[in-house]
Amino acid sequence: MWFLPHPIVLPLLSVAAIGGAIVVALIAWLSTRRENSVDLSYWDVVGAMTMVGICAALLSDPEQAIPLLEQRQNK
Repeated sequence: MWFLPHPIVLPLLSVAAIGGAIVVALIAWLSTRRENSVDLSYWDVVGAMTMVGICAALLSDPEQAIPLLEQRQNK
């Protein structure tokens, strides 16, 4: 993410984390593995990725990203 403009990093991280959580949730849904309270499960990973995505979305400032996206759209 070093090649991205700074205002886009957190929104992109948010979208990537939520998208990854969706993929892992589908894997967990289709998995035949039984839940075990001792081990880390797919659902734990889904929850962590969702939290990262929500936190990144809350910390991002959309007012900084809008001019950058409008500039790219006008090209």
